[in-house]
Amino acid sequence: MFISIEKVEAAIISVSPEIISVDAGKEFTVEINLDTEKKMTDGADVILRYNPETIEVIGIIPGVTYPDYPIQKIEDGKVSITGIAASTGPFFEGKDLFASVKFKALFGGEEVVSIDFTEESTTESNVSLHEKGVDILSGVENSILYISGQQAQSRRFVDAGTVGSVLLVIVYIIIIAIVGFVAYRYWSRKIRPAEELYTPENVPMDKPPEI
Repeated sequence: MFISIEKVEAAIISVSPEIISVDAGKEFTVEINLDTEKKMTDGADVILRYNPETIEVIGIIPGVTYPDYPIQKIEDGKVSITGIAASTGPFFEGKDLFASVKFKALFGGEEVVSIDFTEESTTESNVSLHEKGVDILSGVENSILYISGQQAQSRRFVDAGTVGSVLLVIVYIIIIAIVGFVAYRYWSRKIRPAEELYTPENVPMDKPPEI
């Protein structure tokens, strides 16, 4: 969605509930709410960030603020949702449910489900003012997630299975190299014919050679 660089602060996007407690292996839902501060809008883009090591997205449920949600995209650690009004309206103003996102908790830990938002930027979450193409998003409110259960191992560390596989490959390479070297030595000594050496003609010691 094209948004002008001009900034008129007004709208707020929030994620609820503010605090979520859930057990690992359970599903839960967060709601994305839009408050336009009584400004009429043509649409909104929302980018939701989460930790894919701890939670996964099950699905997206459009809300009631706009009649059309042409973009509902799930990526690794990011959910992108776009809602737009019809060209003839109605054009949303007020406060209501923009969309819901259903998650599943994978591992225990403390996480944040957050709206991607930067002041004066129009490349992430934004709200378009009606007939102006101006981004009026002024702030966001995120959720804190508490998941009980075993925590996920960080991707910064290589698991034992991967290390074992790498070591096994290295051992195989060393064994193949040793076998190849031994086979070459055997071939060079036993199979390859010896090079013919030049042997000079015997000359009697008491008789010099004739010139």
